Amino acid sequence: MSGVRRLVLVAVLCTSSVLLSGCSAPVPSAPGEPQVKETPMDAQDLAEVKAQMQEWTAALVRTVPADLVDDVWQNDQGTLLSCRGDAWTWSGAAQVKMTEEQDLVPYLETMAESWSDDEGFSSSFEKTGLGHPRLELLAPGGASVTVDARGDRRRLVFTTFSVCVSDLADYHGHGSY
Repeated sequence: MSGVRRLVLVAVLCTSSVLLSGCSAPVPSAPGEPQVKETPMDAQDLAEVKAQMQEWTAALVRTVPADLVDDVWQNDQGTLLSCRGDAWTWSGAAQVKMTEEQDLVPYLETMAESWSDDEGFSSSFEKTGLGHPRLELLAPGGASVTVDARGDRRRLVFTTFSVCVSDLADYHGHGSY
């Protein structure tokens, strides 16, 4: 399966997991410039990589001015996906709904700037199959965050994938964690 097809399949599965689980936690908004990368990249177990991805997503969400945000949610559970051999990646999701329609590209650009400040962290822009802006954020070790600007011009949708881990001591089955 090609990398693009796998990514699309994973995104669909993650979105389905989010919609079916109904588990979400609010992402707090804080004024000022957030530090996006607060967790070290040497996370070794599932709990650490999950916390890392949720922290990074929350920090990216905080780059959007709070007065323009109508609603924010971040799923507190994600799906484990096979990564390689006996290793797994934790995937999660979040969404920012704006108060009104607007050009979402400036918010993607701000996220890209805050993410790419440190060596080894990179960002790139592309378009979805429907022509909407998409931001790909990559971290050392293979972790990534994808931010899609939806066609309704009111939503930013975040899909995350952690680094690969093989320590699943906290995982108790059933597909979500």
